[in-house]
Amino acid sequence: MKTFILICLAAALVPGVHANNEVTDGTAVEPSKDEIRFRVTGLRDARGALACGLFLRDGWLRRGRASDRDEEITDGVGVCVFRDVAPGAYGVSSYHDENGNGKLDSNFFRIPKEGTAASNDARGKMGPPKFADARFVYEGGILELEATMVYLGKR
Repeated sequence: MKTFILICLAAALVPGVHANNEVTDGTAVEPSKDEIRFRVTGLRDARGALACGLFLRDGWLRRGRASDRDEEITDGVGVCVFRDVAPGAYGVSSYHDENGNGKLDSNFFRIPKEGTAASNDARGKMGPPKFADARFVYEGGILELEATMVYLGKR
């Protein structure tokens, strides 16, 4: 059951959702007044990056906005930041891109080899997590969310 959920989540998180916006000219990035910070705990190692997508209900797990910044994983924790976010109802989905290839790897049975997490620690039953379970309302300012990474498949 959980396997099928994460498979659906994995299929939705395509490479286009993973982004690393790095400053290349040496200037500091100013913090946004309107941002969502998604902190994920329980990552099994510090390899790779945490890839995250911010979704509206109509595009849940299909069309999402990549995080503006993926922080390094330290002590089993990674943080994705979404800047300049308009107020509204959203859901966040993420995966641990352990090998840095920009996609969620899965085995022959399409069970993810890398971990996944969603806002509100949403987990699906007989399918992917529902938007209603991952949904949160963002009213502006800085919002900090937290979820725990889940690993189903073996790497």
